[in-house]
Amino acid sequence: MSQQPARTGADNPRDPFDPVEAGDPSSARAAGAPGAAPRGRVPTSGSLRKVIAAVLKGDADLDAFCHDHHADAYRRFSDGMERSRKVTLLLQHAPRAAILASLYEAHEAATKQHEHLLTWSPAAIAPLSLVRARPRRLVACLLSLAAVALAAWKLSADPGAAVARRGILEAWRAWSATYRAIEPFAPQDGGIVLGGPWMATPAGDALCREVRKLHDARAVRCVAPPMDAEATPLDRAARSAGALLLAEIDERGLAELTPLGRLAKEPLLGRRLAIDIAAEADRKRAGIVMSALARLGAPREDFVADDIACPVDAAAPIDPLALLALLVVPSCESAQIDPRNLACPIGTTISDETCALARYIDAEMHLADTRRARHILTELRDQGAARFRAAAKLLLSHLDCRERALPAATAALRELAEGADACTLARLSETAACVASSAGPGEVDPEIALLEALPIDPKGECPERMRARALARRGYWRERSERWSDALADYEKAWHAFQDPRYGLNLAEMWLHEGEPRRAAEVLSGVRCDAGGPPSCHAKVALLRWITAGDALARRQAEDTLLRIHEQSGPEVAVLGAPTDRLLRALLCPGPASAGCLHDVLARPSSRSELLRFFGAAERSGPPGRAAAR
Repeated sequence: MSQQPARTGADNPRDPFDPVEAGDPSSARAAGAPGAAPRGRVPTSGSLRKVIAAVLKGDADLDAFCHDHHADAYRRFSDGMERSRKVTLLLQHAPRAAILASLYEAHEAATKQHEHLLTWSPAAIAPLSLVRARPRRLVACLLSLAAVALAAWKLSADPGAAVARRGILEAWRAWSATYRAIEPFAPQDGGIVLGGPWMATPAGDALCREVRKLHDARAVRCVAPPMDAEATPLDRAARSAGALLLAEIDERGLAELTPLGRLAKEPLLGRRLAIDIAAEADRKRAGIVMSALARLGAPREDFVADDIACPVDAAAPIDPLALLALLVVPSCESAQIDPRNLACPIGTTISDETCALARYIDAEMHLADTRRARHILTELRDQGAARFRAAAKLLLSHLDCRERALPAATAALRELAEGADACTLARLSETAACVASSAGPGEVDPEIALLEALPIDPKGECPERMRARALARRGYWRERSERWSDALADYEKAWHAFQDPRYGLNLAEMWLHEGEPRRAAEVLSGVRCDAGGPPSCHAKVALLRWITAGDALARRQAEDTLLRIHEQSGPEVAVLGAPTDRLLRALLCPGPASAGCLHDVLARPSSRSELLRFFGAAERSGPPGRAAAR
């Protein structure tokens, strides 16, 4: 075993200096199996996944391998669990070097055949060179620590011995952070680094456990501050490790969150964000926000809105942590917040970051009240904190377009487009589509037409969620202009980028319009209304399934769902609500607008008997949208 210091409980429990964990049953195999990784080297998670996929091709092979060689991971498997999840559990609960050694032992020929897929993590070697470069300092520090430890042992009978031991542990943790490189993250991990004086305290340990519980535990590194002036700064070490979020927490529990991935280019979130996490009750909320920020900055976000519950109590006063959650946690998009709770905190002005964030969220959540939204956004544009001024100007240009003040919207777009990055251009394209739709054919400014036609984030520089939103919103305006193929392309890209139920509903409607009920049904099978969908989501899915139904049984099931939703809502409530979905109505009402149809019954308070009457009529003639598709 290497002689380097062991990791403390505040960080990853696996020792990066020696990837073969002491105490692991497979340690001997990892050190000496034929073809195994050289001692001191660890395969990266991504490359090891590829080898596992190539060698253990069937689910039964994976189960048998884990049962025989890594029982701790196997015990966590369950019936029906996806294969990718099983592999993740294996990587979380067994050292990577030991997994590779087991593969050589159980499937030597196949593993050798695919070992060219392996790449190696540099973190296992770097600390050794650091130690060799400064052996005298290392020996001196070890001797000093040994002397202090002996003194603490002699004090073990004293009442203050526990305090002394805790102090030694914290000193050791801080010292060892100087020499311990941060183990690199895999690109898809959504890595989080927590550092600063707070992490050397019991409260820091508790926060670390909470974040690991909410996020992937293998994608969280918790490090105490270094005591050596020559140590690498934490932000540089986090960037070198490929982290997507850095949280630096001072001794009072005030945290500065710095997005390092794609989110770093997002205009509102690409700078440091300050939150207070000193209170124990705030740890879970902070963990949720950190996890959301890291995942949003990942190359491809691996979660949908209901993966993380919105940590905001709509009835309680909104603090900075709740404001940040409203901005970044997808499930918070459907939260209904009383505008009075979004007022600036006492003693702050619009130039204060927290106040500006509260006002911006207020305006964005209540854009339908154009007078109120315009007042807030104008104040933000002219007097708000710097990072909110361009965002406010963009939303104002969109309000101008909706109110048909096209010259003002055009002027704002031209100004904002000068020197804009990819993420800002993506958002400008939506408003440009609004202007193009409102101006009519032949009346669109050439610069606006060019801006509207730009590919949205072609290099993948922006967060997936933001790119998907820009695509879906541009698709809406293209649909309004009856540019059907362009709208379909935007909706399809938005749905594949981020599985928001609204994008799936839009895409399904477009496929029905194009006469492709089978493709619409495929999209609907993936729509999860509980993942942040609008209140009418379940009713719209049932309606679209009613249209795409290929037989009487499927149609009857859709009808039963609609009747159940109607009964739960009550006859005095419109099942579909407002505003009217024009394309959905066109699909359900192929006749004159005054004739009425099932859509109109569901869009206003109605009785069960009215619904049954329309179902009966459709039974005789077939659902209108499907008939039109044929």
